[in-house]
Amino acid sequence: QGDPDRRESSLVTPSDFTRYMLYVTQWRWLQCERYAQRHGEIGLWSMVHDLSCPSGFFSLWSRARSVFNKYLSPVEEACGGLFPPMVQKILIVNVPSLFSPVWSVIAAFLPAQHKERIVMLTASKTTAAEMSKYMPAEHLPPHVRGR
Repeated sequence: QGDPDRRESSLVTPSDFTRYMLYVTQWRWLQCERYAQRHGEIGLWSMVHDLSCPSGFFSLWSRARSVFNKYLSPVEEACGGLFPPMVQKILIVNVPSLFSPVWSVIAAFLPAQHKERIVMLTASKTTAAEMSKYMPAEHLPPHVRGR
């Protein structure tokens, strides 16, 4: 199982996660800016969130909720005004069937233009053919391409 000291030092802290997510968010905006400079127009982008989790989504969520809450505020501040205008689609894949009632509650509070951009695919629908309806095949996550 490896050296316990090494495992302990390789754990990601909430602060590490927040810093990483801010970095990723800033990188996305820089990519959009470069696209705009090259093409003379603002580009749109899509996000893919994979909810697959061997221990179960709700188990993961209960452990990760405090980390997400800590990083969401700075990310929202960094993204102010950019979402939803630049987001074409948000694909949420490998959605557990138990998530449907949760989504119904969340969706009730979202404006129609936000809901139109969100696509949820259950595990059986998380296939290359289905995801290709929303994004170019060359941008599909590697673990989905062969499905």
